[in-house]
Amino acid sequence: MTTPRTTRLLGAFTLAALLLSGCGGHATPVVPTAEHAIDLINYIASDPALVKNTGRPQVVMFFTFPSQASQTVRPIVQKLQDQYADSIDFIYMDEEADNTKQLQKDMNVVGDPPVFVFLSADGFEQGRLAGVHTEQELSGQIDGLLAAG
Repeated sequence: MTTPRTTRLLGAFTLAALLLSGCGGHATPVVPTAEHAIDLINYIASDPALVKNTGRPQVVMFFTFPSQASQTVRPIVQKLQDQYADSIDFIYMDEEADNTKQLQKDMNVVGDPPVFVFLSADGFEQGRLAGVHTEQELSGQIDGLLAAG
C-alpha cells in the first residue's frame, strides 16, 4: 500500500536523481527536491564541484551514512536547510565516496563525521564545527556567515 508520504518521497528521490543526472557540470546547486528537506529520510550526496562555486554562502557537511553522529544531526541540519533555503546552500559530502577524497584533503577535513565547513559566497572558510551540535550552535554559525556577507 502506497501512502501519500511514500509517494511524495519516491517522487522527490526520482526528481533528485533526474536533476543529478542532468547536471552536466553546471555550478548550480542540486538541493534535494522535496516539499521540505526535513521530510527526507537520509542525506542526498551533492557534487563536490559545487563547493565554493554556487555564488552563495554554503554549509558544507561532510558525513557518512553509517555514522551515528551524522544521523543524529540530520533532522536538525535538514530543518536549518528549510529555514535558510533562500540565502544559504547546504551541500552534503559523503566522506566514503571516492569523488570527495581530494576535496577532503584540500579542505583539511579530518576526524570523525560530521564536519561542517561554513563558506562565504566567495568561497572563503568562515568557520568549522565537528561532531554533534545543537540547532542553536549551527544556526549561530550560519547567522554569523550571513552577517559577514
